[in-house]
Amino acid sequence: MSVTHVWVGATTHTSAWVRGKVTGTSTRLAVSLASSLSAPAYFGPVVPTADGIASLQATGLQPGVRYYYALEDDGVLDTTFSGTFRTHPVAAGERASFTFGAAGDAGLTGAPDDSYITSAVSNNPVFDTMRAQSAAQDWLFFSHLGDLHYRNIAVATAATYRTAYDDNLTFNGTLGANARQGRFFRDTAMTYVWDDHDYGPNNSDRTATGNATANSVYRERVPHYTLPSASTINQSWQVGRILFVASDVRSARDPNSDPQSPTKTMLGSAQKTWMENLLAANAGGAEALVWITPSRWLADGTGTDTWNSFLHERDQLIEMFGDTGWLDRMIQLTADQHNLSLCSGPGNPWGGFPVYMFASMDSDYSTLDPLYDLGAVAGRQQYGTVQVRDRGHTIEFEGTGWINGVPWRSHTAYAHIGNPILALDYATHLKAPFRPSVGVDGTVNDVTAARQDGGEARVFEADGPRGTNTVGSYPDSVTVQVASDDQLADQASWRVHLGTSPDARIPEVHVDLAKAGNTGAVADAVAGASLGNKLNITHPPEDLPPDDVELIVEGYSERIGEHEWAWQANTTPGRPWDVLEIAQDRGAGDVVEDFEDATLNVVVTNGGSLPWLRTNAQFHAGAWSFRSGAISNNQTSDAVVTVPAGASTLTFWYRTSSESAGAGFEGDRLLVLVDGVQVLRAQGATGWTQFTVSVASTSAVTFRYIKDNSAASGEDAVYIDDMAFTVPLSYLAGPDRPNRWDTSRSLLVNAVTAAATQFVVHTPPDGIRDRAPWIQSSGITALFPGHFPVDLALGGEVVRCTACTPSSLDQFGRSASSGWGSATVGGAWSTSGGSASDYDVNGSVGRHSHGTRNVFRITSLNSLSLADVEVRASITLPVVPTGDTMSAFLLARGDIAAGSYYFARLLVSTASTVQLSIRKRLPAETLLATAPHTLPFTAGATYKVRLQIEGTTVRAKAWPVAGIEPEDWEVSVTDTSLASGVVGCGSFITTGNTNVLPVVFSFDEFEVFPQVMTVRRAINGVEKPHAAGAPVSLAQPAPLGL
Repeated sequence: MSVTHVWVGATTHTSAWVRGKVTGTSTRLAVSLASSLSAPAYFGPVVPTADGIASLQATGLQPGVRYYYALEDDGVLDTTFSGTFRTHPVAAGERASFTFGAAGDAGLTGAPDDSYITSAVSNNPVFDTMRAQSAAQDWLFFSHLGDLHYRNIAVATAATYRTAYDDNLTFNGTLGANARQGRFFRDTAMTYVWDDHDYGPNNSDRTATGNATANSVYRERVPHYTLPSASTINQSWQVGRILFVASDVRSARDPNSDPQSPTKTMLGSAQKTWMENLLAANAGGAEALVWITPSRWLADGTGTDTWNSFLHERDQLIEMFGDTGWLDRMIQLTADQHNLSLCSGPGNPWGGFPVYMFASMDSDYSTLDPLYDLGAVAGRQQYGTVQVRDRGHTIEFEGTGWINGVPWRSHTAYAHIGNPILALDYATHLKAPFRPSVGVDGTVNDVTAARQDGGEARVFEADGPRGTNTVGSYPDSVTVQVASDDQLADQASWRVHLGTSPDARIPEVHVDLAKAGNTGAVADAVAGASLGNKLNITHPPEDLPPDDVELIVEGYSERIGEHEWAWQANTTPGRPWDVLEIAQDRGAGDVVEDFEDATLNVVVTNGGSLPWLRTNAQFHAGAWSFRSGAISNNQTSDAVVTVPAGASTLTFWYRTSSESAGAGFEGDRLLVLVDGVQVLRAQGATGWTQFTVSVASTSAVTFRYIKDNSAASGEDAVYIDDMAFTVPLSYLAGPDRPNRWDTSRSLLVNAVTAAATQFVVHTPPDGIRDRAPWIQSSGITALFPGHFPVDLALGGEVVRCTACTPSSLDQFGRSASSGWGSATVGGAWSTSGGSASDYDVNGSVGRHSHGTRNVFRITSLNSLSLADVEVRASITLPVVPTGDTMSAFLLARGDIAAGSYYFARLLVSTASTVQLSIRKRLPAETLLATAPHTLPFTAGATYKVRLQIEGTTVRAKAWPVAGIEPEDWEVSVTDTSLASGVVGCGSFITTGNTNVLPVVFSFDEFEVFPQVMTVRRAINGVEKPHAAGAPVSLAQPAPLGL
């Protein structure tokens, strides 16, 4: 059994849709974080259609993550047709910047080189070029703008349309996995709406013979977003704050030759109504629009298969875009004319929005249209990219035409959002001078705020590029009218914040409004500027920092002469005014299904011989439950429940009344499987019982009633009720909004190259006080997975952190014998002392078993070598010692082979007390410090322990697991013996101890700092290496405004 072709599309921030043609009878989708497809998650299985099409959706994925996938056909994973995709970076409505590709038209023979086309299908090398560029630029998807092929199908035969899709992805069945289009669409998620040649004949419309057949086969074969109509393929999707609307310009189109009239339509009334409702409701909170229409909006008088043949409807759409508020914040993408063509907003006489034509990938040349005021070029191997930059106040669409990997021409369109922002491009809009002031002009780093007839408060900033330690003291004083002296420190602190901003101080900005290109939209925007507005300057000079320059307009003047039209603004830094905002909740929360009505809150797919049904014969609460189908021997009844996005656990009640198992027979049983892995089996007479299982990062839970080959008992049925998925709320935090407190003084532990995607980051303590660590996507401490991604800054580069974990993490949710296996994060555990059988993991804790005395048992993570480090864990001490003591400990800076390490030891005495101490072995053991008090102990008590080593300072604390962590370190000492090494756990029983052996110590919640961050590089266009010790901070911190 094998795979014939595969493609992927309809991606969201948590899902993707893969469709492929296979020869087998059962297909699963394997999705992995590794290109080797190691440790994949499986989705399915599904039974392919009679035509061999397997359609599977991967759900429960993480936002902004690159995944790799392949189809498993009849148990065989076919990696020949493996592919990759990236999920959307954020949920709809959040800010995100990204790049996507777009183009149309491939497969038309003619001038000049059509040698890569056979049977109206292209295998042009441009698809390899785009595939490589997609990987290098991290395209989020590719929007196909129509004319996938040029078969011009004129029959209503499904097999003909199906063959066209097969041939397009395999180059007429000759190249299989090596077909260039097939490889491209496997490795780049696609969106696709047709034009005439891939829908029907040339210039086809609703009267095409194959209309209904084309629509039917599209739904069989193409990964697509929700289609609102059964007779058209128009669709929409949203990435961040960008709404995409793709129009079907053929299925409902009146013939071009019909007379112009208000009722003549290209889209059809149903599609227009859907579009207007979509734009008016804007349910996803979008702020800008990309409209995809394969038929040309702009066309000179010679165009007939264009919007020129639908003048009334074109005017109606302009009115609709205006009435729904999108006309000044949208762009349009098109193809059809086999040109790269760019039209600026002012150059478009029908609506005034920019239009980017990206074509042709491989089709005969066409004439050029003079309406594209920024230029046009005809040819093959042409396509486009759109780089979307959401800056909060402004969304930029930078459209670039490419000719086989070489940029041709670009244009940037701007959508202004919210408060007045004047967005200008240094390269095209400004004129000299545009220079920062030199020295310390404007610096105020020491402020005293006083209240009339009251007190005063002084605040100064010592550190940073404008702190008193760096540039000296630049004081100021102010008298303010406030209600009480308690408010004076805030007044002084805010002024210090403004006066110590590290941003460049550019005192004036000059705009040449007489320059070509500036007399239209730029002049209108400048004319609307007023005091207090923000100026955002993109693409600053190369000798300034690469980030956008944000300024506040404090005053302005304008000069108009015979040969001059100039505007000058006096400005101050604007970034300090970006202050804390509160993130909004996102998500509907927990999903509960009690089966009390026929409308279910969860998606249930039936499987097996008969479906599950609602019943009021048995119930846990209320009056209804869910019952297995009334199957016969050797049959199954499946209810496959789709796991809601973001769900972490599932709790439900079950009841069984069935045949029990016996000698030589299985009986009739309830099986519960999570992504195919059995987590529960129950049978016989079982009353209502509650069960909870983790469903994090899974896709489906199967409830299966299965009967053996004979007999029945009881009601011959099983039931479930009161199902509840726990779905934690996440937040509309966005990666670069001012809604997070910064983590102070963090730094890189190791140097990183310009291509590195993992950073080890250390946040040293403030003396004896902890600094808050970075929030984590997985771990135990500061766990906030819904707050990722987040943008960080270091050395002039902005990176996007998509995940943050401890250096090591282990909660021992596995089973292992003769060792501890591998930690969740941190690599494989090594053992030292005793025999291999002394170490195991039982699904909840890691254990050391002492069958002998006076021999250390140690488990260590030898792949980690850390200097400044903190180790955290919980330790369970099993029994009250008799005869002599026993102990367990955490270790760091270890060399296990040499027997050297620091360790924080819990010593249990025969008097039922626990004593914490810090010790070292070199390998001779030395006591360094002992805590001033002991802790009470009972057999089986668990304690939390922290061991921290910073420079030459070694600290530790311990407390009962149900108690409160002490604020201060209980024991601290200075020592210089060991500089770095591994981390681990240990235990020991003295020679004089008389407890019955074996004695088993347990360890859990093992967590090691510094932290490891997974990042995407060069978010601001800067990509560079960074030295160890480089400071790491939030790219957009959240100062608290007055």
